[in-house]
Amino acid sequence: MKTCCLHVLLLVTMAVAAAAWEDVNDPHIQELSRWAVEQTKSVLRFNKVLAARHRIVDGGGLVYELTIAASPRLGDDERYRAVVYEQGRSGTRRLLSFDAAQPSK
Repeated sequence: MKTCCLHVLLLVTMAVAAAAWEDVNDPHIQELSRWAVEQTKSVLRFNKVLAARHRIVDGGGLVYELTIAASPRLGDDERYRAVVYEQGRSGTRRLLSFDAAQPSK
């Protein structure tokens, strides 16, 4: 199990290094971002995708790095960074991380 997690972490690290940018208005990117927010099981409300990129990883899967604007039910928008692994052939989808994004400079 630990070896598997380390392998996925290595893939994510490689994915962030050389990723292709995505159209934030693409319906699949919108759906994937909404799904990521829902997986946190928090009170966050998805608002919009600010940036998205992906990289192909071993086995034909994709790792997406998504910058998302979301807000608590009564709060202001905050930026979050989600990393999602998706394997199209098998339909597998995993939320690898979801964290507050660093403010842009």
